[in-house]
Amino acid sequence: MQQWTASEAQAKANEVLNQNVDRGLEALALAGEVHRDLSGRTVDVGASIARESVQFLGEVQAAFRQALEEAREIWNRQYTLVQELPRDPMAVTQKAIALSWEGGERAVRLGDAQRDAISRFSGNVQGLVDRAGKETQDSLAKYADKILKIYGLKN
Repeated sequence: MQQWTASEAQAKANEVLNQNVDRGLEALALAGEVHRDLSGRTVDVGASIARESVQFLGEVQAAFRQALEEAREIWNRQYTLVQELPRDPMAVTQKAIALSWEGGERAVRLGDAQRDAISRFSGNVQGLVDRAGKETQDSLAKYADKILKIYGLKN
């Protein structure tokens, strides 16, 4: 067993303390790098999701505009059809049924287009989030590895 004098013990304690402070400062610097990296990723993902949202809302707006135009067209055709009612009630009834069927088909197409737009939007956003999650996980794994190396727990 080695015996140390008080000054030797003090010197050894100072050396260990300095090493720990140096390691702590290095770990703190790494934490700052990770924070900047994660902040940057968060901003990038947020901006990408915002772009996807703007595109999706543009598609929804266009679809609603088209739906309103088609509804107006069908309404005008129905109004014109009603004007013909006194002259030929049977033909008007047949035309009204056909017009109702056409309106239903248009509504179904609009619903299908909206479903496709929502599916595309959610798939794109999920892809962005998944990619960011993977990149973040990789970044944190590298950070943890560096911390372990700083403290001599890994070669």
